[in-house]
Amino acid sequence: MAHQEVSKERVELATKKAHFEEAFKLVYREYLKKGYCSPNPSGMKITLYSALPETPTFCLWRQDSILATASLVMDSPLGLPVESTYPTEIKELRQKGRKLSEVSLLALNSDLISKGI
Repeated sequence: MAHQEVSKERVELATKKAHFEEAFKLVYREYLKKGYCSPNPSGMKITLYSALPETPTFCLWRQDSILATASLVMDSPLGLPVESTYPTEIKELRQKGRKLSEVSLLALNSDLISKGI
């Protein structure tokens, strides 16, 4: 019986500039394919919320290839991205004392995922 190597994926918090760039390039490529964003010269999908120090970005890696990414936007004086769509609902939740956050900039690397994880 042949030995089959098991690929090891790992989730890491992006802390290096290069990892943030890889994450935001992945989001841009995948969002562009689906028509969720327009072409831009940076080749990255970055939002104002991404720049906040309290917004962690998580990356799923297989060796040196990024498979997926997600950012967790915490409620702040800037609000949440979802407020542009659901302002009344978000306001009501805040008034009830809820602590809010939003998972944002989700992307799966379709080139790698199509080959199986």
